[in-house]
Amino acid sequence: MKTYAKVINSLLLFFFISACGYHFSGQGNPFSEDIKTIAVPVFSNQTGETGFENYLTNQLVYEFTSRKRLRVVDIKDADVVLKGKIRSINLPDISFSGTYLGLERKAVVTIEAVLERRDGSVLWQNKDIIREEVYKVESSPLTTETNKQTALHKIATDLAEMIHMRIFEDF
Repeated sequence: MKTYAKVINSLLLFFFISACGYHFSGQGNPFSEDIKTIAVPVFSNQTGETGFENYLTNQLVYEFTSRKRLRVVDIKDADVVLKGKIRSINLPDISFSGTYLGLERKAVVTIEAVLERRDGSVLWQNKDIIREEVYKVESSPLTTETNKQTALHKIATDLAEMIHMRIFEDF
């Protein structure tokens, strides 16, 4: 009788879990069968930080290419297009020495992105994606600039991964 109850309980647990929609992340394709390709044109940049748009776009292309869920193609051949805008990059000092000199800064990047079909219908959109990274302020301006660029590259990499994940997981 105990064995019979264990089998029934196991079956009930199996049906309960499968009915809840649990699945492993990173699997499946939330898009319809007609969407197989994506284009990622260079994001527009409304900030004075030149070059960040190219690095972010390159990271997005790398993310979609390496994950292989959609094939990255030229915009004229794409089923969907991922467009975006870099709205702001702020670099406030966050810690100070006794002489009020900045010791650390925080790079804060705000972007928006939209995934559209060829007909312009929106499949996914997020108007407020924020990522930040702290970097050290050194006595040498060149070293500080290198630290800032390293922080911005880290942010671009994180944003690309975040956008890819949100498109496929929040769909």
